[in-house]
Amino acid sequence: MRKTLLLKRSVLFFVVIVMFFAACNNEKSSQAKTDTLNTTANTTSTSVPAKTNLLTGYLDTLWMESKIFDTLKKKVTFRFYIDSSNSLTIRGWSSDNGKYNKDPDVILFTGRVSKLEYGRGNYFGNLLLEKKNVTDIQDSITKYKSTYVLFAPVDPATATNKGQITYNILVSNDDPRPSVNNFTASSVTTGVTANPSPPRNAY
Repeated sequence: MRKTLLLKRSVLFFVVIVMFFAACNNEKSSQAKTDTLNTTANTTSTSVPAKTNLLTGYLDTLWMESKIFDTLKKKVTFRFYIDSSNSLTIRGWSSDNGKYNKDPDVILFTGRVSKLEYGRGNYFGNLLLEKKNVTDIQDSITKYKSTYVLFAPVDPATATNKGQITYNILVSNDDPRPSVNNFTASSVTTGVTANPSPPRNAY
């Protein structure tokens, strides 16, 4: 009886030892597989192409009709937008309480191309016209009986907030579309510049 008990214990001990070594081998195998997957030898050997400028071009003078601008009653926040002609423009949302319409309230069209370039080193942050700015522009529209509101680009290199793309606001009776041949660039400044937001106190 005693020999039978000893035999059973020996067999049980042997089984435990076998299972232990089997578990260790599986762990090593899994680790080896993981290490193999993480080796640099398995990463792509294709050379990475040199980086190109993601967004470059020339700034356009932007415009909208004065009669549409005259309908604005609140401050306007603008965001940059690339239109169907692959031109950089801005679109605006009008609100005083932080609640905005899904679609923009202000759509600016591209006019003539300036000599000012944009690209590396420039900020494309939101632009803001405060409620007072909107009123000042509307006063200029009334004073000069202007048909159009123009957003003339400021040189980012010399802007108060260097590198920021922003615009001086003017009014004009000349058709600003590039297809018009009799454009004389006759315009009057409103004294308003679209303010970077943030920083809102840059101008």
